[in-house]
Amino acid sequence: MKSIIELLVGRESEWEIEKFLFRNERKISNPKTGNLHSTIYFSSFFPIFGDSKLLDEIRENLPIVLNPETYFFDVFGNYLVLRYEDKKVRWINNLLKLDVERQKKEVWPNLEEDAVKILKRFSLNGDAQKYFQFNPHISFSKRFYGNLVEIPKFEEEIVLYAPSFKFKH
Repeated sequence: MKSIIELLVGRESEWEIEKFLFRNERKISNPKTGNLHSTIYFSSFFPIFGDSKLLDEIRENLPIVLNPETYFFDVFGNYLVLRYEDKKVRWINNLLKLDVERQKKEVWPNLEEDAVKILKRFSLNGDAQKYFQFNPHISFSKRFYGNLVEIPKFEEEIVLYAPSFKFKH
């Protein structure tokens, strides 16, 4: 199981990204459209539960408008991603890491039965992945096999507007 926390891309920004992907469809294979987001926490070992205090603290810092001057394309695995830098996104990522430590002490001992089952599934998972080095990005393409040099610069502002908490198998 994985604990994943994302910031969702605003609809207007998503539309601008989709236009960019369409204009560059010969250079960008397998474009990712719909449900665009930036993952700000991912772990298959340490789950995080979105309590109201944590969600309120994240929401107080939203929306986030990303600066196009910080964008550059990169490849993670075989995904084409648009990497960026933003102090608020890094702050939220750090907040989540600190909250995992708080939840281990304060929340996990008092979990209800269903949540305990989730926690046990995490502890049985031998794949202890965790982003040790956080690299903010938005995936633009799955199974990318093109040439990064051929892709033009993406110059539109991107708005991140809402948190999403998920558990996935």
